[in-house]
Amino acid sequence: MNQQILLCGVGGQGILFATKILSEVAVRKGQGVIGSETHGMSQRGGSVTSHLKIGSFRGPLIRRGGADYLFCFEKGEIFGNLAYLKDGGVAFIDAPNLDYIPEKIKSILAEKNIVLHSFDASATAMQMGAPLVLNLILIGFAGRFRDFPLETEALRQVVGEVSPERFRGLNLQAFDFGLGNKSVSAAQ
Repeated sequence: MNQQILLCGVGGQGILFATKILSEVAVRKGQGVIGSETHGMSQRGGSVTSHLKIGSFRGPLIRRGGADYLFCFEKGEIFGNLAYLKDGGVAFIDAPNLDYIPEKIKSILAEKNIVLHSFDASATAMQMGAPLVLNLILIGFAGRFRDFPLETEALRQVVGEVSPERFRGLNLQAFDFGLGNKSVSAAQ
């Protein structure tokens, strides 16, 4: 299985933690994993991208038009990163809907068979009283789709194992909510 996944957002959204989860699932499946991340003033809310390649690859960076999947943890970051998706690629975007994307861009994406899925992970995280779990909610949301290459049970197991003990329950709850298995409740 060769898959290229780009994760993008801004500093403080747990992009590197999300990459760690996806990477660990792939490693446990016996897949090769390489990647790289870039930080643009990430500690001040600047752009962060993480390139993740699963399978047989030589270099860590994803070329434009090469990503199978795009996770966008900040909806505005989609515009600078859509070019990384290949024809037939899929994006998971933290947004209540796709109304903010101009029709001209949607038309171009449709011609390239690029599919956009939106889920308001940040609003859900706020309802939970834990804004930092939006990354886990969006990963859980991706697990709803059959064609996402990493199995949901393996993702859930890794979330539980790599989460710090004091956040484990909350992180699993966030993942399960994104997956559609739980209702929102405030953090304890």
